Amino acid sequence: MELLSAYYDTRNKGAYSGKAKIGNLKKFSETVSYLESKQLRTTEDLDALLNSMQGQIDTLKESATEKQARIKELDELLRMEFSRASPLPIS
Repeated sequence: MELLSAYYDTRNKGAYSGKAKIGNLKKFSETVSYLESKQLRTTEDLDALLNSMQGQIDTLKESATEKQARIKELDELLRMEFSRASPLPIS
C-alpha cells in the first residue's frame, strides 16, 4: 500500500484541478479494493499472482495462434472453391 500511496501522491502533486484529484482518489480506491479482494498485500503477492497468470496467458496465446492458422487454411480453401466454381467471363 505504501508504494501505491506514494504513486498517487505523486500524481496528485501534478494534478492542477480538483476534478483530476477526485479522479485519482477514485482510481486509488478501486485499486485498493481490487488488491484487497485478491488478498494482495505485498509486491511479492502481486508477483506470485502475475506469474501464475502467465501460464494461462501463454496457453491462450498458443490456442489463438492455432485457431488463426486454421482460419487461414479455411479462407484459402474457400477462396479456391469460389474461384473454381465461378464461371469464366465470356470474351
